[in-house]
Amino acid sequence: MTVYKSIQLVGTSEKNWADAVKVCYEEAKKSLRGIRNIQILESDVKVKKNFGSPNLD
Repeated sequence: MTVYKSIQLVGTSEKNWADAVKVCYEEAKKSLRGIRNIQILESDVKVKKNFGSPNLD
């Protein structure tokens, strides 16, 4: 019988979501052994004011 331990971590990055995952993984592997899978459960982004809006000046 195989048993897995599941934990939740939160990672952040100013660059992108992939960097947030990398930062989180790098920190987690300092105290966890045998990390075999990472599952993204949620993703939130901050939208800059007028992001993607046409310039109407």
